[in-house]
Amino acid sequence: AGEEAKGSHDLDDIVAKPVNASLLFNVIMGVFGQARITPVQRRKAGRLSDDQMLRPILGARILLVEDNAINQQVACELLEQAGLVVDVAGNGLEALSRLTQDSYDCVLMDVQMPVMDGYTATSRIRENPAWRELPVLAMTANVMTDDRVKVTQVGMNDHIAKPIVPRDLFRTLLKWIAPGVRTLAVPAPDTLRAAAEPVALPASLPGIDIQRALMNVGGNRGLLRKLLADLLRDHRGDAQAMRLALAQGDTSAVQRTAHTLKGLGGTLCAYALQQRAGALEAVLRSGRAQEAPVLLEPVAAALLALTDGLADWLARTDGTQAAAAPTVVRLEAGEALARLKELETLLRDMDPEAGDKAQALSSALGLGNAVAARLAVQSGEFDFEAALESLRQLRETLT
Repeated sequence: AGEEAKGSHDLDDIVAKPVNASLLFNVIMGVFGQARITPVQRRKAGRLSDDQMLRPILGARILLVEDNAINQQVACELLEQAGLVVDVAGNGLEALSRLTQDSYDCVLMDVQMPVMDGYTATSRIRENPAWRELPVLAMTANVMTDDRVKVTQVGMNDHIAKPIVPRDLFRTLLKWIAPGVRTLAVPAPDTLRAAAEPVALPASLPGIDIQRALMNVGGNRGLLRKLLADLLRDHRGDAQAMRLALAQGDTSAVQRTAHTLKGLGGTLCAYALQQRAGALEAVLRSGRAQEAPVLLEPVAAALLALTDGLADWLARTDGTQAAAAPTVVRLEAGEALARLKELETLLRDMDPEAGDKAQALSSALGLGNAVAARLAVQSGEFDFEAALESLRQLRETLT
């Protein structure tokens, strides 16, 4: 607020510039007559970890209906690591068959799939009295009002946006799955040891925001590395395949591939690919096939830059953990410590800017620095308490 506002009797309070999240929160609390909370008080209050958050529904059985292999892997990893049991169906028809064989606490339903889409499958589910109360949650990148209306009309209970934000997914599951005591499957020790092994990621890749992609997979570095390798293996030839399909007049095949690439781009934070593939999908969906050849080439360019970068990185690492590059410190220790001090202040104030600062620091130190990478993920997810602990550990390595 400006100086002239201070003399006004019509204002309930003043928000001084520059604004941070903590200050704004306190002013709003004060205006509504609530006690103001200091950053220290908020930190002491703490927050539930994901494991604690899902404790009421641990062991719940989830049917994931998704045709895209990478999206299947991401969702399965997130859900299984959180203590849920997951079965996968590749389309709506498979989902209906699964439901006749097993009982589930919830269905996560993609809406655009071959054979039978999610809308049709959900309509069929609601026609069966045994499944009318079964929670069906839409999972789609389409979040426009019309899409939400259609989701409700066919009987879906809620909507989860893609790319998946783990905490949003977990909150929605808690909302719709009934709490209860269920049998839990305990991972084998070998699986736990493998999950704990350090995993190298590239410091940067053309066309991908590595840090944000890591957040999309819940900080699971091994999963992200596998997804990147799978993208190269399974989608390197997609542009040529779409050109051939267009030449043959098979616009539905081009639309399906564009939809897949749009989803992959969202999950892996390859934003140019996501946007360009989405534009191609949109014109084909609206029947404007004559515009497709012009829009296909930017998709091909984004995909080429992405796959060439991945191929180069995987060739240099030889596809093995042993070939991973060591931690590279590009900052002088004094400068790194100064940045840590600034970041610590932001974290203690619970300032959202901490995420960007932590990501920049991690990039400068090299993503081979696992503690810095973990700090960036925690800061980006506003897990301030855990981030402060990682910051402490990182400071110890630099002093």
